[in-house]
Amino acid sequence: MAIAQPDRHAGQQHCPRTPIAFAALAGIYSERSGVVNIGIEGMMLMGAFISIIVASATQNLFLGVMGHPGRHVDGALHAVLSIKYKVNQIISGTVLIILGLGITSYLTRLLLDVYSNLNSPPSVIQSVQSWDVAHPGHRTIIFIRAR
Repeated sequence: MAIAQPDRHAGQQHCPRTPIAFAALAGIYSERSGVVNIGIEGMMLMGAFISIIVASATQNLFLGVMGHPGRHVDGALHAVLSIKYKVNQIISGTVLIILGLGITSYLTRLLLDVYSNLNSPPSVIQSVQSWDVAHPGHRTIIFIRAR
């Protein structure tokens, strides 16, 4: 008789799936609003790259996660190309994918290979502990509110 063993890594299985779920939700929302956005992959690459740079430079994981205004440049580029210049949304999305892959690869070689400290963001545990030190007595519950 086989006894079912609890999975020790059950919480870690969901981590790689989370960005894919966010990308799927972004695709659903953009399709529901009438925008064909196949450039989500390029947008996610640029957002992840800028988040790592911001989190590593400030040594604050929450600043990296909450974002940086530069992460929205690719969405604005997609809007300008599609609305102002009347470029096909599929072509504009393809440009975003290629641009995101190219820029992140180039900046990785330019910045992260030379300045390795920009590729060392703090861990979640360090960030929560620093939050506890900065705000003693407060619960470390973070609410992310949608705009």
